[in-house]
Amino acid sequence: MRAGLELQKLHRLILTSNAYKQSSRSNPAALARDPQNDLFWRFDARRLDAEEIRDSLLAVGGNLNPTMYGPPIYP
Repeated sequence: MRAGLELQKLHRLILTSNAYKQSSRSNPAALARDPQNDLFWRFDARRLDAEEIRDSLLAVGGNLNPTMYGPPIYP
């Protein structure tokens, strides 16, 4: 928002971030030593459920209520 909604600046910010630069390729040496990932040296790729996506968006927005069985949040 500080950049005035210029898409080029937004793209540059995203593409130069550390999170975007992290590789999803596995380490061949670690893969040969632990192919079943029993030592948890990497996070197994999986699809997120709708509830996990919703909770992550609420957490990023600061609206997530961490107490169990609390009231729901409606937009």
